[in-house]
Amino acid sequence: MSGGSTGVGGTTSLGGSPGTGGTVYALTTFTPLCFGSDNYRIEDLTVGPDGNIWFAEIGGVGQNGIGYVTMDGQITEFPTPGDAPYGITKGADGKLWYAGGNVGASTTTGSIVSYPLPGNWGATDIAAGPDGNLWFLTSANILTSPTYGICRITPSGVVTEFAVPSPDQCLKRITAGPDHDVWYAAGCVPVTSPGLIGRVTMDGAVQEFPLTSEFAGADAIVLGPDGNLWFTEIAGRIGRISVDGTIVEYDVGFMDHMPWAITVGPDGALWFTDRKYGLGRITTAGKVTFSTYSGPQCPDSSILTGPDGNMWFTCSNNNIYRFTP
Repeated sequence: MSGGSTGVGGTTSLGGSPGTGGTVYALTTFTPLCFGSDNYRIEDLTVGPDGNIWFAEIGGVGQNGIGYVTMDGQITEFPTPGDAPYGITKGADGKLWYAGGNVGASTTTGSIVSYPLPGNWGATDIAAGPDGNLWFLTSANILTSPTYGICRITPSGVVTEFAVPSPDQCLKRITAGPDHDVWYAAGCVPVTSPGLIGRVTMDGAVQEFPLTSEFAGADAIVLGPDGNLWFTEIAGRIGRISVDGTIVEYDVGFMDHMPWAITVGPDGALWFTDRKYGLGRITTAGKVTFSTYSGPQCPDSSILTGPDGNMWFTCSNNNIYRFTP
């Protein structure tokens, strides 16, 4: 079943400058929480209702799954047979919901229910909506003619599909906005178009805001402390979009840096992972600071602020790291 309406709007401008100064964060302040295998990826993190950091993982020893790490570094994992979790979030029902082929819901003790999706759609990322439902992104025909969409699932497992204006764009990450809507970032790799930011109302009306900067490639998106949505562009920019669709982009190193995941830090700034240079920090005024970085453990696909006030992020060496700002 599908519903809603679609539209395009918004304006884009370049603003700010990378800036210099501030604290330089050294790799020696990171604490690795090792998993001990190179056969999987930690794809996403979220804070669970139990105060632990929950993660979605693909691979492992012949299996995919979800799990959690406690504040003192103890790790527990639960397999998800048939599903490959890519995104994970906390639902209003107190369960952990994941997107990974199908959509699944887990209690904090690992009791999991998987909800199959219709057709050949596969769920790729998920967020809790302000309506008490879960909203997730989908993809289909990845190896032939990829198409993308957005769906809503109720806590009881009822799925509704909504069309998007640009189904050929790679919908990457989704988050709840300040306006009782959900927002998503889209951008393909390799970059074939600038990408876009989309907004979906709770009744499924979709509006898209195209990016115009060369090779933008929007990836992650988060609600900022200033009431705007902040997003990463893999070509080396951080973007900001207001609820009226006005976009400002900050150059953090065009075609040199590769911003990936983004979150709000304990200091009220936006923190992001950079696949080439480590961790970055941008204030709501657009001032950027980068961490010093060396070694193979580059920050990767997810970052968040934990209930302990530390920053937690994934790395391409399949570890989760804790960082005290």
